[in-house]
Amino acid sequence: MGRNLVVLVGAGPGDPGLLTLRGYELLKEADCVVYDYLADESILRFCRRDAELIDVGKRPDRPLLQDEINEVLVGCASRHGLTVRLKGGDPFLFGRGGEEADLLRSSGISFDVVPGVSSALAVPAYAGVPVTYRGLSNKVVVLTGHKIGGVHADINFEALVSIEATIVILMGVANRGYISDKLIDAGMSPETPVAAIRWGTRPEQETLRTKLGQLGRSELSSPATIVIGDVAALNVDFFESKALYGRRVGILREASDAAKLANSISSLGARPICFEAISSDVDPNSQVALSELVKASGDYGSILFTSRRSVDALMRCVKDIRSLSGVKIFAVGRETERELAKYKIVADLVGSTGAVNLMHDASKRYGDLLGVVLYPCSSKVSSERIEELNAIAKGKLRAVVSYQVIQNSPSKEWEDLLASTDALLAFSPSQVDALGAKFFDGYDGVAIAVGATTKSALVQLGARKVAVAESPTDEALLDALIEEFTQ
Repeated sequence: MGRNLVVLVGAGPGDPGLLTLRGYELLKEADCVVYDYLADESILRFCRRDAELIDVGKRPDRPLLQDEINEVLVGCASRHGLTVRLKGGDPFLFGRGGEEADLLRSSGISFDVVPGVSSALAVPAYAGVPVTYRGLSNKVVVLTGHKIGGVHADINFEALVSIEATIVILMGVANRGYISDKLIDAGMSPETPVAAIRWGTRPEQETLRTKLGQLGRSELSSPATIVIGDVAALNVDFFESKALYGRRVGILREASDAAKLANSISSLGARPICFEAISSDVDPNSQVALSELVKASGDYGSILFTSRRSVDALMRCVKDIRSLSGVKIFAVGRETERELAKYKIVADLVGSTGAVNLMHDASKRYGDLLGVVLYPCSSKVSSERIEELNAIAKGKLRAVVSYQVIQNSPSKEWEDLLASTDALLAFSPSQVDALGAKFFDGYDGVAIAVGATTKSALVQLGARKVAVAESPTDEALLDALIEEFTQ
């Protein structure tokens, strides 16, 4: 990929799952992302951590001029190898993508275009409105409801009515009364069905069903997509009936760790909000001791891994994978199992209900063959947990702190965002402690804990409603969420 490349990428109408694969790949690579107000900000979790993010969204309190956005694009291209211009919907459908492409071409800046899923088609679909339907409509017209230069666009309403097409209007909320009056004057029935969809494809989606004659008087706020025609009376709903539709779910994990779970939550109609309550790093002080233990593989017969970070910490000390030959490997959780698989290691035993239960299972299966159990653990593991595991291992557990856990207290902005959620997924007591008692004293949502110790931490800090996932798997967490909101 050459230097000084700007790519105009369609972000789709809102649902991160509607971002194209090419758009996703570019966001992961981009040095800089210049994004619109209507490009759902949850999509930004795909960006590199060190990428420069520039918000050029136009808002009532910040009416950014296109010339100002143009200057930002040229400036980004001059200092970055790859700049993504992320635009809501499709860049070339009422998105001024053509103007920006012209600017880049005339400025001698290399550019590319990645089309996006347009809100003109996707938003009606998410509201259960097929824009074409045999016997009702076989034509679609897409209009902008914006005024051009202070004057309404020169639309031939008589011709528009005569072709009997489904009419989809983007950015038309402010002028809906004018548009409906003109269509009725041109011969369209005031009884014509209308569907107006606000924040389409997002968990905040709201659908207003009305008639053309009432559209101008209907309460409606931007941004909304307006569908006019017989198909607007249809309702083949699939989105607003999803199990978690409209919910906001906080995940106390960094976005990279929570990506799969966040996508599953999105697919159920909810908005995932990922907060890295704790971060971790390999403990340099323990690396020497851990390295010596790895070399002396004859001194232990098993290794207990409880997280992918414990796998990473220990494998940094492994110079020759053959040194682990004959050592039994136990893993807590599928995520840990997958991390081991990266090193071509197959766990002898995988548990989904925590380290204690896994060690009980291992003890029953292998007995004295367990030998000394090496336990690369976090700096936050409790002495009580170590003692419990050591008892199961008959006093042969060798715990080594292999990575440091750092608690990240939320900023006021993050605290408010998490407080607005309907549910909060907590995976460890350390994550709970990072939020603090003050947060849970005012939290009205349900906290879903992974494990009894996490539940205990939530209760101690004053969480009013706590549920427990049956296991630390994504499936169990989703089941717990669905049970909370569908009972």
